[in-house]
Amino acid sequence: MTATRRSPGRPPNPELDAALIGAAAGLLAEVGYDALSLAEVARRAGTTMPALYRRYGNKNSLVLAAIERDVEANSVRFEPRGCLRDDLIGLLEAASGHMTEDRLRALAALVLSRDTEPELVQRLVGGVLVDNQPVLTEIIERARMRGEAITATDSLDMIAMLIPAIVVTHGLVKGSGPDRELAIRAVDEILMPLLAARTCGSDDPAHADRPAP
Repeated sequence: MTATRRSPGRPPNPELDAALIGAAAGLLAEVGYDALSLAEVARRAGTTMPALYRRYGNKNSLVLAAIERDVEANSVRFEPRGCLRDDLIGLLEAASGHMTEDRLRALAALVLSRDTEPELVQRLVGGVLVDNQPVLTEIIERARMRGEAITATDSLDMIAMLIPAIVVTHGLVKGSGPDRELAIRAVDEILMPLLAARTCGSDDPAHADRPAP
């Protein structure tokens, strides 16, 4: 999805692309979108403005490429835990772990530009949990195969939006992703009721390590 523009016949230069994208990502976190200067990006990348423009036609396409690289590099992975509730908690914790300081700064900077660059905000927010819907569908299908009772699977779209919303909002307000206790509460009080699923897992009321409300 990276928006690149190359002159005909010019071979790709992965090192220069990486340098430009890295410089753009660093500047976005430092000064925000509006103050980001393509001339400064070129200077930091050790190249020229014509070389930059041969690859990225404008600031939007370069920043979008930087966001796409961030999304690909931080794709959320977690090991299934054998229970719907525990899998949802693990998914929230994995997404929370990718709420890095640089990503938070970039999010905060882009939020200020959401009126003029809404697609950049949406892509970075959505990238907090890559391929949200397929991951959730896989979790639900595994739970069904185990015989867990799930009666409201039409809530998947809402849950797919809620997970990044929880992670991003907590990150912007608190400076980090939600901790384990908040992840457990979010799953128990929001996600599991939306699925109308019975509680199970290592932190259910039958186990002593469940945190106090």
